[in-house]
Amino acid sequence: MKKIKFCIIIVISMIAFNGFAQEKFEAKATELTKQFSEKLGEQKLSSEQENQIQQLFIEKLKDLKKLKKEEGLSEEAQATKTKEIHKEYSKKIHEILTKEQKKALKEYNANK
Repeated sequence: MKKIKFCIIIVISMIAFNGFAQEKFEAKATELTKQFSEKLGEQKLSSEQENQIQQLFIEKLKDLKKLKKEEGLSEEAQATKTKEIHKEYSKKIHEILTKEQKKALKEYNANK
């Protein structure tokens, strides 16, 4: 009986922790999406684009967290993989943007 109670407590704790981690990812992704939208100036994101980009930011944050937990990687290998993740998600986000938004982002990056 004690083992069952202990297992139930462990499972509930894991579910609660996982839910909290998901909320943190969502909050961070919302902030990143807002910042990204501001870079576009007058070429704001549609609500559909915001949702798509926010989901990509959540996936990206999860991938970066997984990478951080990987053991046995040198700093150089980790940095290389981090750059690859950033590049991959930048490409995915770029595919969501309209031509005008891509132009606005390019201008923003040029003036940065």
